[in-house]
Parts: sequence; C-alpha cells; structure tokens
Amino acid sequence: MDTKYNPFGFNKQTEALLCGVGGNNLIKEFKRRDISTDVLHKLTEEDFIQLGADEHLAKVMFQTLYVSKEKTPNVKLKPHQRISDKIEILKIGKKQFNVIQDFITYCRFKLKKKRINSFIEPDEALSASKVLCLAADSILKEVNETELKLKELEAVIIMLDIL
Repeated sequence: MDTKYNPFGFNKQTEALLCGVGGNNLIKEFKRRDISTDVLHKLTEEDFIQLGADEHLAKVMFQTLYVSKEKTPNVKLKPHQRISDKIEILKIGKKQFNVIQDFITYCRFKLKKKRINSFIEPDEALSASKVLCLAADSILKEVNETELKLKELEAVIIMLDIL
C-alpha cells in the first residue's frame, strides 16, 4: 500500500463529483494538488480558472458546488399554525393507513379464495398461504395499533390547542 495515501485528499468521490459537473479535464490537476471533496464547495470561480477550467465551466462549477454562507431566516410559527399543520399530517397519515388496510383486506380475500399450497417448512406442514395469512394478521395488528396511537396523539394535540 502507498505510504503517502491521504484519506482526506483527492479520492474517487472527488473524481466522481468533478465528472458530474463537467470537470473531466480538471481531474489530473485536482489529483496533483490533492484537493479533497471537503474543499470543493469553498473554491471560487477564480480558483477553478486557475486549476484549468475555462470561464463558462468555472462559473457552472462554482454555481453547482458553492454552498451559501447566508443562513435562512428562522421563522417561528405560532402555536395554532403548528397544530393545524400537525392535524393535516395526521389526516393524510390516516388516509394512507386506510389505503394500506384496504390493500391488506384485498390480499386476505385473495388468499382465502385461492390458497397457495407450496410448503415452506415441510416438517411443520407450514404452507405459503398460512405464512402470508400470519403476516397479514400481524401487519393488520400493527396498523390498528398505529392508528390507535395516532388518534391518541390527535386528542393530545387538540387538548394542547384548547390550552
């Protein structure tokens, strides 16, 4: 193994990023200068030009890799705004659980209608249809428990809204 290997320097990830932004011709220079992935976002247009990119490529690479140093303003929502968002999320989650429950009911109906008789565990006479029924039952139990917890959470949120 090379004794001069630097895990924090130029590596395959850096090479892949450069290829992704169109800097294939810059790979040799980046490798020679041992520029790591961690500093790519700190390079300016002038740095890319100095490393061998033309002006257009330097501008594109800078815009793609540059991370803004400005912080986004931290907007604090009012309690009634946060609760209405959470209630909306709960309603959407409930709709999704209903769709999943309907799908599981459909699967259960299909399994009862047409049993699959291939054996998974011949010693215990465990067939695939029994395994699927057991799995559907356990999934239904989990869905019901989760729906119950969601209802409890919705009640807590509504109680907090009242306060």
